[in-house]
Amino acid sequence: MLRRILFFSVVFGILALPSPVSSASIQTQAAVDWIVAQQQNDGGFEMAGFPGFETPDAILAIAENAQTETAWSSTAARAAVEAIQFGGGGPSPLDAIDDLAESTPTAGLAAKLIVLNVLPLGLDANDFDPSGDSPDPTNLVLALDAGCGANTASFGFLADTLYAAMAKKLLCGSAPPAAVATIKAAQQSNGGWGWSGDPNGTDLDVDMTSLAIQALVAAGVDLSDTALVGGLEMLARGVKADGSWEAFGNSDPNSTSMGILALRAAGYDPADQCWRDLYAPERAGAGYGDPAAWLISQQQSGGRIASPSDGWGINTIATSQTVRALGAAWTPVVRNTAKACPVSTEFLAEGSTGPGFETWVLIANPSETETIVARTSFLTGAAPVSGGAVQIAPLSRCSIKVNDFVTDWNVSTRVDGLNGPVVAERAVYSTGAGRVGAHLGQGLGGPANDWFLTEGSTGPGFETWILVANPEALTAEVKVGLLTGSGPGPEIVFSLAPGTRRSVRVNDYVTDWGVSARVVSTGAGVVAERATYVSGDLRRGATDSPGTPAGSNDWFLAEGSTGPGFETWILVANPDTITADVTVGFITG
Repeated sequence: MLRRILFFSVVFGILALPSPVSSASIQTQAAVDWIVAQQQNDGGFEMAGFPGFETPDAILAIAENAQTETAWSSTAARAAVEAIQFGGGGPSPLDAIDDLAESTPTAGLAAKLIVLNVLPLGLDANDFDPSGDSPDPTNLVLALDAGCGANTASFGFLADTLYAAMAKKLLCGSAPPAAVATIKAAQQSNGGWGWSGDPNGTDLDVDMTSLAIQALVAAGVDLSDTALVGGLEMLARGVKADGSWEAFGNSDPNSTSMGILALRAAGYDPADQCWRDLYAPERAGAGYGDPAAWLISQQQSGGRIASPSDGWGINTIATSQTVRALGAAWTPVVRNTAKACPVSTEFLAEGSTGPGFETWVLIANPSETETIVARTSFLTGAAPVSGGAVQIAPLSRCSIKVNDFVTDWNVSTRVDGLNGPVVAERAVYSTGAGRVGAHLGQGLGGPANDWFLTEGSTGPGFETWILVANPEALTAEVKVGLLTGSGPGPEIVFSLAPGTRRSVRVNDYVTDWGVSARVVSTGAGVVAERATYVSGDLRRGATDSPGTPAGSNDWFLAEGSTGPGFETWILVANPDTITADVTVGFITG
């Protein structure tokens, strides 16, 4: 446990969220109040008794809590820290780190002070003497190495090198390439980094891995680089269902705070499980909680964040790190552009896996270079069912038999391309004496409040269904209006709960050779399809079409044949209140 405590004296200090979490503002103020109450007589916060362990982190937490605008204010940060004086007029936290820096700081300590305190408070790293009591101020820049031109490979321990890479980015505009190579070379086969920096290690060290991710992002390493991919995969495998990460077998606020910061550096929203499903597809559909919410749940009545390490003595580290992970205005020092996750979503309203039906979801990856992770989920008349996630190689296709995941007369599908666009279709087969009938539908790009379905017939020998799914989080109030050759038909009205699907058998409401439908929803958007079967025991013929969200004055229909053995129909519906004059033209070979 002592190693864990000493580790944080070097490693932690970076904050990730791009703006404060408003729902946590009361909690973070209480946490900072508790930190301030722990101030020691030298102005610092070293409750554990290890110089440099807690004070730099506590200072940044206080500075973070002082931010009130979108842009970081070093003036507000410094004023908040300077105002905290022991006993109301004694040393401030700046006096404590001044004394710390005067003791010939190592490169690692200099880097940590630069990243966590000096630059966010607007202090001078070349002439560091915030107390103004030294004739020879400390040059923290030269304590790192020889300056911006130096291509230093190592700054001490691995944690020192990680902090130094970020400090050099802030001071010089770039991290030393040799240091980046050192960081990459220390990565373990499990994708993570351990305290010792030994690539042959097997540690599942969330704290060091998260700091390494931040350092590599700061150094300009692309998110597709195997080092970053491996680190994010390690975090994705390790995050628990409640949103926490573990250290030494227990859910831990230090590790959870660090995990949040790493995800923010990579450009992901920690509250959304999409990042986890992307980097650990085998976990898609498993429970996922918001890591920030888990951190807040660990707060005690006095404002302190409880930690499994409290049994070894309470200190400020867990509380300071939580404040930064919830507030988030200064660091990570570099953040990737926010990643859309998922990149694409398609909805397939129709599907059935009840007796006599077989449904397949077909997903293609059109990318020539990138493997895409696609996630599926199925909406039924009850709760959604996860189809998990699959990796699809470039220019390849994947077939998912929906019957393997759910048995229900009503099944709609959502397909998410987590890191790139995919193309999805759905095939339904009538399974009697073999696959005697089938129809196919293309994916819809998203829910809408108005859908038009032109085709349909409920005359003798035909059966038509309207399939409506609600993929949103609110209940949809749905009205299905039927149009026939003699005018409007009945309206079917129903409520559709979030994440469910309903099938409307049109034959139950009207009998007509030509039936069109309009599906209107309020409260939430829906997706709609229409399936028509040549009725009989085996449904030997079928057609299907997804809805279109708007009418038009011009339509093109590429397919059609009137040769021997074929019969083609053009179906035209007018959902407006005025007469439409229609011209149909044909193009042949």
